[in-house]
Amino acid sequence: MMDNSQDRNRALNYCQQALKFPQELGIPLIKDGEELLVKIQVTLEGN
Repeated sequence: MMDNSQDRNRALNYCQQALKFPQELGIPLIKDGEELLVKIQVTLEGN
């Protein structure tokens, strides 16, 4: 059974992987995704 920190790290990893596709395709909304990723990282560091 995974603890909460493993779940959070897995979610962060999936988010980072998901951002790779729009970055490679040059999708304009990538900035929004990157900002969301930063917010997630800050939240995880605070917990």
